[in-house]
Amino acid sequence: MADRDDLTPMMRQYRDLKRRYPDHVLLFRLGDFYETFFEDAELAARLLQITLTARQGAPMAGIPHHAADGYIARLVRAGQKIAVCEQLEAPGREKKLLRRDVVRIITPGTLTDTAYLEGAANNFLLAVIAGRDATGVALVDVSTGEFWAGEDAGKGTEVLATALLRRPAEILLPDPARADPAFLARLQATGAALTFCDPQTFAPRRAAADLCAHFRVESLAPFGVADLTAGLGAAAAALAYLRATQGDALGHLTRLQRLTSADAMVLDETAVMTLELLTSSGGSLRESLFGVLDETVTPMGRATSSAYAGAWRRSRTSVGSRRRSPRPRSRRRSASWRRLTTSMTS
Repeated sequence: MADRDDLTPMMRQYRDLKRRYPDHVLLFRLGDFYETFFEDAELAARLLQITLTARQGAPMAGIPHHAADGYIARLVRAGQKIAVCEQLEAPGREKKLLRRDVVRIITPGTLTDTAYLEGAANNFLLAVIAGRDATGVALVDVSTGEFWAGEDAGKGTEVLATALLRRPAEILLPDPARADPAFLARLQATGAALTFCDPQTFAPRRAAADLCAHFRVESLAPFGVADLTAGLGAAAAALAYLRATQGDALGHLTRLQRLTSADAMVLDETAVMTLELLTSSGGSLRESLFGVLDETVTPMGRATSSAYAGAWRRSRTSVGSRRRSPRPRSRRRSASWRRLTTSMTS
């Protein structure tokens, strides 16, 4: 597309916008439809099972504006990032090129709209920076306000493993991480969408100041993360990415918690699947351990319960506090929960 010099003004407009968002599926508003062109059209036609047509020799596939949410949700579940381009002025009688621009970015790890979120699970964005002295990680669910940061010293990966067990929908990495195929393979095995950005976004020098400015505090010590370096760099990168995709609507991110592996059993993905903690062998949420035990009422409660099902505590005291905090409506399930949590610490 970039090499073609026979494009119409509208297609040149599309090309210029696509250059700004090369890793996103660009939904280009044309009247009552969002159209995709070239490689995006071929991808959308395959993932959405819609008809692939052509316009001026360019592959094209469109979705109705009024039904866009359902199609966008399917693209996001397939791991795609979306840039939504709208017409910024109403069509007039004279024939002229309408102003258009991208007004919304939708990525797997930055979802807040319930139309795109799936049931009970958290929707985490994971930021990772692997350095020589430490590996920093940060987890944030912008839909619930949960924000965690931690790091592994040296070549350790325990905290990273704990973060990956939260099943992030998207993983944010510095561009140089592309040169480490073994590391990328481990992250790609989770099924999360990988997003690469400027390594300066992860720079630890300004990380503490940026985070303090966001939380409106003088020090991060009250959060228990002041001694982190790479972990704060990852947290600052996650925050910067959220600002770029969500704007300034981040006031509900009010605290940063420390992510560690010391208080929870680290289960690999095979163990989580074999034990059917979050999904059954047939892929059903309702028939998993979480589905059987869950009696929560609110989406945030379900997300917390889902996190509990995937992170078993080592301490009998912490398990007991978990068991006492909810008030199950079913005595049968309450008894099952007590037997299960007791066996996990015996």
